[in-house]
Amino acid sequence: MDLTGITGFFSQRKVINGDGLINSFEYLDYVRNGNLEQYLKDKKIYFYSTHTEKVDSIQNEFTDLIYSGNFGGYPFKFPVSDLIFSMPFTYNHVINKKSGEWYLFKIKKFE
Repeated sequence: MDLTGITGFFSQRKVINGDGLINSFEYLDYVRNGNLEQYLKDKKIYFYSTHTEKVDSIQNEFTDLIYSGNFGGYPFKFPVSDLIFSMPFTYNHVINKKSGEWYLFKIKKFE
């Protein structure tokens, strides 16, 4: 996800950014080799947070349109029943302004 520093600071939780450039080479290797799901299992990651700048109604499934074409085409799709939290957001910066919806999804526990 974008804005991981802000999220990590205010949530006081460990946050893994979506591009893998801050966390570790290990993470980046998983992504480059198409093993993102295995990384989630190995690290016992239970939540996925994202945002959208276009607020669409979510029917039965949510597809992360922000990152759906990245990471080797990994499909970030979640059933609506896995949506834990949703909140509108506005982000103002000197060069741009964004608004949309912030989401938190649970990921099935990997055992």
